[in-house]
Amino acid sequence: MNGSQGKNGPVIVKATEIIEKTQDEMIRFLSEYVRHRSVNLSIDKTQGEGECQNWLAAELTKWDCFDNVDIWEKAEKRPNVVAVLKGNGVDGALGFLGHTDVVPVIEETRGDWTVAPWQGVVRDGKVYGRGACDMKAGNVAFLWAMKTLSEMGLKLRKDVYGAAVSGEETGEHELGVDQILERGYHPEFVLCAEPTNSKICPVTPGIFFFNLIVHGKAIHTSQRYRSVFPQQGMGPAPGVDAVQKTVKFLQGFEDLERQWALRKRHPILARGSSNLTPTLIKGGEYIVALAERCEVTYNVWYDPGEKFESVEEELRAYVKRISENDDWLREHEPTMEVPAPQLPLVMPPIDVPLDHPGCRATAEGFESALGRKAEFEGFTAACDLNWLKKKDVTGILLGPGDLSDGTHGVDEFVAVKQIVDCAKVYAATVVNWCGIAD
Repeated sequence: MNGSQGKNGPVIVKATEIIEKTQDEMIRFLSEYVRHRSVNLSIDKTQGEGECQNWLAAELTKWDCFDNVDIWEKAEKRPNVVAVLKGNGVDGALGFLGHTDVVPVIEETRGDWTVAPWQGVVRDGKVYGRGACDMKAGNVAFLWAMKTLSEMGLKLRKDVYGAAVSGEETGEHELGVDQILERGYHPEFVLCAEPTNSKICPVTPGIFFFNLIVHGKAIHTSQRYRSVFPQQGMGPAPGVDAVQKTVKFLQGFEDLERQWALRKRHPILARGSSNLTPTLIKGGEYIVALAERCEVTYNVWYDPGEKFESVEEELRAYVKRISENDDWLREHEPTMEVPAPQLPLVMPPIDVPLDHPGCRATAEGFESALGRKAEFEGFTAACDLNWLKKKDVTGILLGPGDLSDGTHGVDEFVAVKQIVDCAKVYAATVVNWCGIAD
């Protein structure tokens, strides 16, 4: 199938031609969007999403192409924005989803940037800057697709919502993505524009964090020799090094991760997407004492075919098994905090069948807009779409850029061609999903 075939073919061809001709204007808009330092307010209290979201809503209103541009906030200075194209009343709205908040530019790495991180620099066919890839390029692409269809004078059968929310980077779904539904927008299918390297991703792993707290027994470091090598006639060891005991679990979980990679196989997700990452380690209380306590925070990604409860049960059993092989740990089993209280989120996995109507509409839109078949793969991170899954909203991911393109790091960028291509695919998907009113 190509853009010239099917009853919607001529409309899709025209939309893609307009997007191609107006791409410079679209990229200029993205550059200006990047220049607004919309750092998540929970990460940096001196900045925040508010000013950028207010600017975005004002600009979308100036376009004068949407039936409504809605801006509201659940939390102060953390607004959400939804642009609306109304259909002629047929049920089954399509939603586009993105977030405006970004992570900060860390001062320690500021000098490693080869471009100004807040200028939206366009160079060698790429747009650079914090948030360019994650994920302002995706937001601009779907908003531009909606703008193009509206300015063509099309009347769609179903509503289309384009949402840019706050709070995604810190998992604050209650003030961000959840508000879309609470505000009264109920899309039947959602396309999330997170950076997927322009591939359709109907699958993500689930995610949660847990703390493993290993207990030891503090003693002056001069007595370590008596703790590690008990002396003749001595009673129980006077001290136990919690850090040393923690190594058993670090090694054990590394082995379990390899077992997961062999055992857990999904037809789309990359092998090893189910994994265990120790992200924070804190051990010891005093510089001249054996550590009485060592705490490790783990980030767990788990397979779409599993439930959080079963993964938690496996991890607890694994800790117990390691503990039973150590005299001290058998009597002083580590404490597990699941999920970790400092970040108590449990985001469910996404697993949308390839024959779902939304997948088909997106794949057909991809082929008709770009003249080549879509590629499917798994998205190995999590996003606001996972929170919508908890509320029984079905969606998949497709967006410009790749998570390896400096995302959350130095010299973040997104290729202009991918932005343009995704805008074309979004426009074609709207036509396929919503239909054109008679």
